[in-house]
Amino acid sequence: MDRLITTLGSYGLEDLGGGLILPHEHVFVDMRSADHPDVGSAEADAVVALMAPELVRARRAGVAAIVVCTPVGVGRRADLELAVSRASGLPLVVPTGPNFANPGWGLLTSMG
Repeated sequence: MDRLITTLGSYGLEDLGGGLILPHEHVFVDMRSADHPDVGSAEADAVVALMAPELVRARRAGVAAIVVCTPVGVGRRADLELAVSRASGLPLVVPTGPNFANPGWGLLTSMG
C-alpha cells in the first residue's frame, strides 16, 4: 500500500505518524430498511455534532485514519463522512461502490 486516498487528501504511511488505521468502522449508518422513503436523510449538522467529538477522541488516542465500511442500503452518505472528517481532523477512507465479493454470504445463507 503506497497511499491512502482519504477525505482529507492522500497519505503515505510516513504521513500518518505511526498511528493506528482502524480498518472497519461506520461513521454514519441508518438502520431503516433500504426502501424506506427517509433512509439516509439525516441533517449534516446533527451528524457532525454527534460524531466529530468521537473522532477527535479517537485521533487523540492515536488513531491516524479510519476505513469506513458502510455498505449501500444503510444510508451511506459520503457527504456526511466528509463533513465529520473535516470537523474532527481525522482522515477517512470512504467506500464508493457496492461489495460483491463477500465470501461469507454463501455460508450464512446455507446455514439458514
